[in-house]
Amino acid sequence: MHVGEMTWLPAAVSGEMRPDDVPAAPGVDLSALKAGDQDPLEVVVEIAPGKSKRGWNYKMPALEAIVRRVQEQTLNGFLGHQKADDVPTQFPAVVTHWVGAKMQNGKAYFRGVVDQAAVDLKRWIRTGRVKQVSIFGYPKLRTAGGETEVIDYEALSIDWTPLDRAGMQTRIVATGEIEGGKAMGWKELVQQLKGLLQSGDVTLAQVAGEMGWTPEQVAGAIDGKWVERKAGAEKAALQAVAEALGVTGEMDIVQAARDAKAAMDKDRERSQQALVDGVLKEKVAGEMAQALIRKMLQPAGKTKEQIVGEIDALLAEASVKEALSRLHTDTPAMVAGAVRAVGDKGGPANVRVKRTAI
Repeated sequence: MHVGEMTWLPAAVSGEMRPDDVPAAPGVDLSALKAGDQDPLEVVVEIAPGKSKRGWNYKMPALEAIVRRVQEQTLNGFLGHQKADDVPTQFPAVVTHWVGAKMQNGKAYFRGVVDQAAVDLKRWIRTGRVKQVSIFGYPKLRTAGGETEVIDYEALSIDWTPLDRAGMQTRIVATGEIEGGKAMGWKELVQQLKGLLQSGDVTLAQVAGEMGWTPEQVAGAIDGKWVERKAGAEKAALQAVAEALGVTGEMDIVQAARDAKAAMDKDRERSQQALVDGVLKEKVAGEMAQALIRKMLQPAGKTKEQIVGEIDALLAEASVKEALSRLHTDTPAMVAGAVRAVGDKGGPANVRVKRTAI
């Protein structure tokens, strides 16, 4: 047996699962746990099978054993692990009561109630300053394929640890108040949200998206004149465009813009064609050879350097070289045998010569 393999989580409060989605173990009295707590808090943490930083491979049976332990007997949570020698005699202050667990989609989920005395821990969790837990207990190991596998686990506690302690990956997937607890006022809610924004666990865009706010609504609520100024700026910009296009009277500014774009596209196409013609004259001899290479090019939107590179690549291909060689050496069929050499008294071949007195 090995004692105290530490596991950790880069926590993300994502709202994937509510605390109520994880059933409490039999005999757990949530009302008693929250009695007198004016600021109740629950969390759900997720642990998936896989390798820890220590190199141990946690198999599914090990996670299932920890889940059963919580489902049947619950577990306590401390700030940091005990020393193995202190386990038989020491009882640290409990900061979290792990009251429920379940397996879902191959992952283990543990529901915890933060103790009302752990005021600092609540603040650390809400602000993202504490976001890692670690399973403490007795793992059952075996060696397979040269690696150490954890195939069973006798858990003693699920403890909160400082950031970046070595272990297997886990993460916080939900935080929430205990059902029936005192609802937080808007100041408390804002303070909690501010902490999440500062820690990066939640972004302003996520908040606006969840609330269904548009940029105009947000800006208008902060600055009542913002929408008016924005509309004025857009109107001024549209007027400047109309003047630049020479739009007057009842002319359609949209159509004028389309016509201007079409003219620009044609001008761009002519410029690109001229660029291709110039490069072909520099790189390829003969009009027929240039026409052949032009058909193979795909010069749209490319610079001169890119077109030169494409032509060089084509000219290096064996099939292109052969095609160009034929253009330079083959004699057209109607020419071969049709005209004799200069000075041949027989005259052009296949041509009847008729002499006529003038």
